Amino acid sequence: MEDDVIKTQLGFWLNRTAPETSIRELPDKLIAIGSDVGINRLENQDRAVVLRAQVTKNRYFYVGVLCDGMGGMESGSDCATLAVTSFLASCLLNRTLKPSARLEKAVLDANKDVYSKYNGSGGSTLSAFIVDSDGSFEAVNVGDSRIYLSDGVELRQMTVDDTLAGQLKRSGHGYADNKLLQFVGMGNEIEPHLLELPDPLGMKRMILTTDGIHYLPEEVLKGILLQDETAYELAERYIKTARWCSGHDNGSIIILNDLADIISQKEGGLEENADMPSGTVQFWDCNGDVQFIGVKLKSTIEDNFPSSTSPKKVDMIHDIVGSEDKKEQSHADSVIEEKNLKKTKAINKKDKKPQLRIDFDERE
Repeated sequence: MEDDVIKTQLGFWLNRTAPETSIRELPDKLIAIGSDVGINRLENQDRAVVLRAQVTKNRYFYVGVLCDGMGGMESGSDCATLAVTSFLASCLLNRTLKPSARLEKAVLDANKDVYSKYNGSGGSTLSAFIVDSDGSFEAVNVGDSRIYLSDGVELRQMTVDDTLAGQLKRSGHGYADNKLLQFVGMGNEIEPHLLELPDPLGMKRMILTTDGIHYLPEEVLKGILLQDETAYELAERYIKTARWCSGHDNGSIIILNDLADIISQKEGGLEENADMPSGTVQFWDCNGDVQFIGVKLKSTIEDNFPSSTSPKKVDMIHDIVGSEDKKEQSHADSVIEEKNLKKTKAINKKDKKPQLRIDFDERE
């Protein structure tokens, strides 16, 4: 799959018009995503996305990434969008790497893309995790977005803010204390923080937050996370509490609930989706979801968007099938291709849409 095409498609999708507050849970109900523009901001410069990729019949992985565009710099929302799309495209392109290496490479690729466009004048924080079907569980962080873990009793901050206050482990009360020491888009000096996580089977929940959420006192963050609620309910409570307490900034969160179920792939966990065709990639944000189907069909994205924003015409080949799975996939591809071609002919006959079908399921 062409990573530039992924970035282009996802970029348009992420920058669509969205409500001030939105929360969404994934179909397995173990992961939820929420975001709120806040009371004092006119634009939401946070971006949060969860990806699921079916690489082969028996192998898949999840990636969650949260970015906070730097409002004091140029084009904060665009930087966050580019950081997310580049990061996810890299995770797909380098899917054969070990999870930790995949995360590090993805951060470096995102940093390169943002720096190439904004030359250090714009940037974004980044917090991300990866869950692989082999049980691997890794995370990475840059900037002052955070990752927390809870065992159901205590709350533990796994990241250290890339600020003077964070590095010196003190409360920041001024611009100098809270200025970012590194961020995605800063250039070659970036050093991603790969996290040393405890045994996930001993953990209950993980949350990724931007500073519009974790400005809340730690006892409040802990008190909410220890409640016996679903991922969606927890995300909703965090968003509402942050907004009620002042809502001074954009606030976004990704919650993983019942980590043992997710990691060990028990009933109700991730393996229930393992019968998806190889090459299927799903993306969720707090406003909806989109799916790329891994059939070897060429199409263009020129007609997917208004002419005023239409990118240069580009061929799209959906193929993230690993070489180890191509033989068993070939028959499935031919069957799916035949069905999709029939659907495509009917669609094109009616309104001349391209072969690629992207379904949005937005919460009203």
